[in-house]
Amino acid sequence: MATNPALDQDWLDHAFRVRGEPTQKAAVTRDQQDHIAAADSLNLCRRRGIQIGSIDALLIQLGQRDELNLLTTDKDVRNASRTVTSGLWSPA
Repeated sequence: MATNPALDQDWLDHAFRVRGEPTQKAAVTRDQQDHIAAADSLNLCRRRGIQIGSIDALLIQLGQRDELNLLTTDKDVRNASRTVTSGLWSPA
């Protein structure tokens, strides 16, 4: 599925304006500690019977670390957010 970079940038600009922050492109970096924390979250979810992928766990970890809200329709991430503290955006 191809995306239009101009539309993506428009959406990003709008999201930053809503939050009252200057418009900027942000790069999310990760390190070994993020991967370890993501593995801990993944293991916690699996112990509680919640299936979640390793990439989803890493995205949740990066969101937690940077205090970002995740915007997703992924049921696994929504289920995991009940077990692992994460900022999950949902419509009102």
